[in-house]
Amino acid sequence: MTDHNHTILLTGVPGVGKTTIANKIVDKYDIKLLNFGDVLFELIKEKGIEGIEHIDEIRVKLEPEVYHDLQIETASKIKYESQGNTLISSHLTIDTPFGFIPGFPSTVIKILKPCLTVLVEAPLIVQDILSVQLRKDQYLLTMISQPLIAGLVILTSLECLRG
Repeated sequence: MTDHNHTILLTGVPGVGKTTIANKIVDKYDIKLLNFGDVLFELIKEKGIEGIEHIDEIRVKLEPEVYHDLQIETASKIKYESQGNTLISSHLTIDTPFGFIPGFPSTVIKILKPCLTVLVEAPLIVQDILSVQLRKDQYLLTMISQPLIAGLVILTSLECLRG
């Protein structure tokens, strides 16, 4: 890749293969991988927000407005602290008791200014996604074969970033 700082967003529904594809990209390119939710959770801990002990509690316990404000702060933190090329992964939408909210709202996209946004899709049915989520540490290769094909297309697209 070039000496410029490129930001790439990677998104999709839970269990579709974002992490698998992200790891393939990181293996092939000089790029740092960040999970947006992990960075958001670190920010919550840094700010001392009480009542959230685990990352999965964020979507359940925070009001949508507070969640959105934290997404903006997280994006600003990533933009400010990131050096070099960065791949940022997040769910397409986040299911909350208040309804679905975007993983990368437009306000976050404006801050991060990605050069490429990738939506990972795979023809998995809901039952397959649920079984992948229930057996996360026992991924079946057959369950991730379609996302890997999408990942190869993404890797080909990333060639344009090479200097």
